[in-house]
Amino acid sequence: MRAIGRKLTDEELHAFAREAPVDALLALGVSEAKAFYERDFDRLLAEHADTLRVFEGVTSGMTELRAADARLGIVTRQPRHRLALLVPPVVRELVDVLIAREDVQRPKPAPDGIYLALQQLGKVPSERALFVGDTPHDIEAGRRAGVRVVGVSWGFCTREELAACGAEVCLNEPAEIGVRMLDYLNPKRRSEPVMARLLVGDP
Repeated sequence: MRAIGRKLTDEELHAFAREAPVDALLALGVSEAKAFYERDFDRLLAEHADTLRVFEGVTSGMTELRAADARLGIVTRQPRHRLALLVPPVVRELVDVLIAREDVQRPKPAPDGIYLALQQLGKVPSERALFVGDTPHDIEAGRRAGVRVVGVSWGFCTREELAACGAEVCLNEPAEIGVRMLDYLNPKRRSEPVMARLLVGDP
């Protein structure tokens, strides 16, 4: 990376990718991290957007949930102008609500985005919703919002790390996204709102 002057190790990528970008840059010793982020992040994202992929199995699982009359939402720390690059059309078409950074006063790990999404989904009680995430910030936000929290271990954290943060359930593979997740709410009910964080990664 130009701002750091060297290539990051896999361990560094794992440790810092889960942090907010400015915090990660500061931790890596980048001077004027906020200015660098605001100046160059959008350009770098646009240059590499074609390498981003939704994890295989996630969209089919979301489609299965929609077929079961579940309502889906995305809550992200990213500003809305980046979502055209980060949320592909196949995912956008499957969600009912998309909450971006500027839609709330406090981003994750605060629960504000989840509260707003539940409101927009039809005043859904928090105990009748799932929130799926792959970082400690996701898990904390879900717990603070009072929803059922599901961790996924194919993102930035291991199953053990997510469980230690308070994830009630941890999924090991994208293929586990689907209608069976509704059993975590109530095995007798199959039509429940589901909050889902978008999962993207390098191919």
